[in-house]
Amino acid sequence: MLLFYSKILVHAFCYLLRLGTQKYRPINFISRRIPMLIVIILCTIIPSIHSNYASTFQFTSTGFEYQMKNTRQLISTQTAKTTIRCAALCNQLGKCFTVDYDLVSKRCRLYQGDLTTGSIISSSSTTSVVGFIFVLPTFYSSVYNKSCDLCTNARSATCPASTNRCDCPEYTYWNGTTCGIQLQENDLCQYSAMCRSDQNLECSYDCVGLPLTCQQSSSYSYSKTRSFIRALNKKRKNKFSIFALLDATYSVKLPYAVTVAGTCNNSNVTEQTTLYNQAGIAVGNNNTLYVGDNGNRVVAFPLNNITGKTLRYFSSWVALMTVDNSTSYVYVTVLPVHIVYIYPTNRTIPPNGIAGSGCSTDSLYFPSAVTVDSSENVYISSMSCHWVTKWAPNTTNSTIIAGVNSGELYAPYGLALDELNGHLYVADRYNNRIQRYSLDGSSIGTTVAGGNGAGSGSNQLNSPIGIYLSKRDRSLYIADRENSRIQK
Repeated sequence: MLLFYSKILVHAFCYLLRLGTQKYRPINFISRRIPMLIVIILCTIIPSIHSNYASTFQFTSTGFEYQMKNTRQLISTQTAKTTIRCAALCNQLGKCFTVDYDLVSKRCRLYQGDLTTGSIISSSSTTSVVGFIFVLPTFYSSVYNKSCDLCTNARSATCPASTNRCDCPEYTYWNGTTCGIQLQENDLCQYSAMCRSDQNLECSYDCVGLPLTCQQSSSYSYSKTRSFIRALNKKRKNKFSIFALLDATYSVKLPYAVTVAGTCNNSNVTEQTTLYNQAGIAVGNNNTLYVGDNGNRVVAFPLNNITGKTLRYFSSWVALMTVDNSTSYVYVTVLPVHIVYIYPTNRTIPPNGIAGSGCSTDSLYFPSAVTVDSSENVYISSMSCHWVTKWAPNTTNSTIIAGVNSGELYAPYGLALDELNGHLYVADRYNNRIQRYSLDGSSIGTTVAGGNGAGSGSNQLNSPIGIYLSKRDRSLYIADRENSRIQK
């Protein structure tokens, strides 16, 4: 504040001294030189010091006002006797960069924005002016990332204790040449530092194909006591979208989920492929996303492309699928047709492509999930036969590896293969548990999650359907359907 007023006082003092030396001529040589020496010191050295540390206000002519992009940019509306008082009120607040002031009503509005986050427009009041803080880029180049003694008491720079180097003040970011004002929600951005971190904003997009904007972020936390992922602040209203998931073992902060396939919330996205009641998804080695759509088809979406390619149509809806990353074959269960289709070979399981009419090891009956090992052995669960069968390559008959005994499984659904340890995990849906089986053919299941009756407790499941095995730490992620949650 002292530095802000010093510019006005110094220039006024210099002006008066110049008038004084012209109007009243000193009597002798010494008295003539002393005032001039004072003028030189105060009018050259002090303003130069001030130019390094203080902010300069520039005002428009009358008839203008400031138009903000976001209502959050308005800090407050006050009353000030003069434009200088209004500017001083702004100068006292580190987050204030612009004012508009009415010379008649004395209204003084303080804003966080500047000309990059708002605009100057014609005002209905002919006595309204706009003032904004102006800092020369040379100031930043002289202090940014340098020793803190260069920015002590500076309004346009700060010195964090963590770095002990001059940095941009709060609500601003370093753009390479100056400290720009951080952006508000929905403003276009290039990286997260441009967005207001105090408002929990990060630079992201909610749909592939849209430009990056500052958006609210959400936190994904992994509780040690309740071991499930909780998505906080989720606001996506679109019902039929595929969202990107994170496989992690620690607490992280993420932007909102990004729509990578399906209907986007923004109609400006062109050439998007619409999905309807999609079921299974799988991701290949090349990051292609495969989606089983209720439009009786399988759709492939290349990475960062919201336009999908239909690989094949079927006579009924597609359930779950998997990708054999060694061959890039896509295995698809067409549940009502009682077959597993292998793309792009056009082969089927069973090999004759004939739909089963009951529970038999040479056919399928309501196959629900499928997975494949490195030897191309295919494992298929049957929700109606209550078993899991193993189909060796080119075989016409299968082997029951889970659900040999009656009542052992009840409508098994999702499968997860841990070939490294020789295990197969089965989502035992209506027994509300996850069973682990050995691949050595012992057919003895071990309960590894749930099994304590249907419920919402941390040791319970309620109609688990999908399971995923983390390649990082072998943790299981379980789609706990009736509890509307993902359990780890």
